[in-house]
Amino acid sequence: MSEHTPTPWEACGKWVCEENDPGHNVGICVCEDRATEAEALANAAFIVKAVNNHDALVEMLKEASLQIEYLQEKLPIPTSSGVTVLVRINHVLASVSGSGSDANG
Repeated sequence: MSEHTPTPWEACGKWVCEENDPGHNVGICVCEDRATEAEALANAAFIVKAVNNHDALVEMLKEASLQIEYLQEKLPIPTSSGVTVLVRINHVLASVSGSGSDANG
């Protein structure tokens, strides 16, 4: 499987783009066929926000998971809530790693 287009991406109207050279954007995808132009523009902006923050969010989830595990070892607190959070974090981490075939998580 090839790698995705490098980030950061940007919204160029209804298009999601990368800046190939200064001032020259290359389209990655277009958000068309929506009920309104405003919805298409909002979708492009949402995709850009999600893509550009993906790696940082994954790293923060990994760190949060380690912190929860550490606290469970050190503090005499019920672990059921921590275990539930860890299960959910690990599910999300599993869904965003690997082949990318499960886009819904």
